[in-house]
Amino acid sequence: MKFKIHRNVSAEKLPRIIPHQVASQLTRSLMDSPETALLIFSIDRNHVVLSALARKAVAALADSAESQRLAVGGCFTLDALAVLKDAGFTTIAIDGFPWTDESYKRITKATA
Repeated sequence: MKFKIHRNVSAEKLPRIIPHQVASQLTRSLMDSPETALLIFSIDRNHVVLSALARKAVAALADSAESQRLAVGGCFTLDALAVLKDAGFTTIAIDGFPWTDESYKRITKATA
């Protein structure tokens, strides 16, 4: 699973770039920022963003100077959410996901 980076997204362009599956969660306060660094992960409940991928995405935006950082995806583990939050990202997801990286790996291994 990969991610896509959009830099310097204006408030006018943000609603057009954000995937339609999560567009209803785009609040007015998120659209008030003059420019946004946007990370888009897979927008699918079957693709869970783990902390390793979140760290990779954050590192790719290390030099970002946008006033707002936003990450969207299908599901994020609690560990991935912590990585993104620590890097100043607001997150929007299709589904809440109350598992850590470790518990997700354990569950998927057990059901494979």
